[in-house]
Amino acid sequence: MTEPATVFGRMSLRSRVALLAAAAVGLGIAVASIAAYITVKNQLYASRDASLLARANAAVGGRLGTPEALQRIPWEALRAAADVNPGFVDVNGITAVAEGQRIAPPVGPAEVAVAQGRRSQSIRTAEVQGTDYRVVAVPASPGLALVFAQPTRDAEQLLDRLGLVLFLGGALGMVVAATAGLAIARAGLRPVSDLTAAAERVATTDRLEPIEVHGQDELARLATSFNSMLAALAASRQRQQQLIADAGHELRTPLTSLRTNLDLLAQDDASEGRRLGAAERRELLADVRAQVEELSGLVQDVIE
Repeated sequence: MTEPATVFGRMSLRSRVALLAAAAVGLGIAVASIAAYITVKNQLYASRDASLLARANAAVGGRLGTPEALQRIPWEALRAAADVNPGFVDVNGITAVAEGQRIAPPVGPAEVAVAQGRRSQSIRTAEVQGTDYRVVAVPASPGLALVFAQPTRDAEQLLDRLGLVLFLGGALGMVVAATAGLAIARAGLRPVSDLTAAAERVATTDRLEPIEVHGQDELARLATSFNSMLAALAASRQRQQQLIADAGHELRTPLTSLRTNLDLLAQDDASEGRRLGAAERRELLADVRAQVEELSGLVQDVIE
């Protein structure tokens, strides 16, 4: 299995810049989306709870102030008007509901405590027949508490839609960030591409041609340094060629003289009667020795 660091290292610099830009934007969008979702969720729940409590308190002072009044009102009318499941609970936990009401509000220790006067109100979430309800209880009269249970599906559906919108917006933002990062990387790294192409051209064609320099940023300085390196390399090559030409010229003269002297000695040795005297032969040999020493000195100079 390939390690992530290896895969990242094999990517081009342009792709890495685009990936990092997308990751940075994605992280920012994720943090902003989570914060927005939590804020909206808290505000939505707080607003719903305040509205449900206000409606329960208003109902206590209105036509739903007693269990008898509640039982005289058809439940369907209450559902159509308020979308709640009302009920009264006494200190013993006995619940009274409207006529024909199929779902009674859940009753627990919190609602009984309100009926007993030990709590001024209660609010909680409970599940009834597989559906989550927000349940509030307020005092109605001594020994009684009015309970409202409202399903939370509308708020949950709204939050689900909000989560989907934030997710799609985040995904779209990451795609846009990656595209923009790729375009920015392509424009910003163009000098690097030019440097790469110039280096490849030098390696392939052996032509030391400088590249154009644009701007005054770090990449422009790098291009200027690259051009300076090419100029220094060209000057070094020119000095090398001049050295070769000078060395060839300097070596050619003693080699020619040495060859001539050796040819004379060889011809004299090959002839039937030697025409060179002993003094002349010693002079030629001395000349050959001097030329060999001169060649040795030239070779040493070339090496240095």
